[in-house]
Amino acid sequence: MLETLNSCRFIDKAPPQVWATLLDEGRYLCSICTMYRLLRAEDGVRERRAQARHPAKSIPELVADAPGQVFSWDITKLKGPVRVSPTTCT
Repeated sequence: MLETLNSCRFIDKAPPQVWATLLDEGRYLCSICTMYRLLRAEDGVRERRAQARHPAKSIPELVADAPGQVFSWDITKLKGPVRVSPTTCT
């Protein structure tokens, strides 16, 4: 069964997809739980598709030494001189 799960045809498929495909072809090799158990024993329970790895993106930091050097469209998260506390209605 491991040979079937790791074949080129099924290497990127989840066990339920493999089970359904084989069942459509009239072949029943084992249950879905057995497929997972066999894969777990071989450390094969993981994301089976090839995933692209993207480098972590850094947050840009803008530093100004004088007025008029850094402009921003959205100033909602910029800290100001006074902290505003939420008001409560009575």
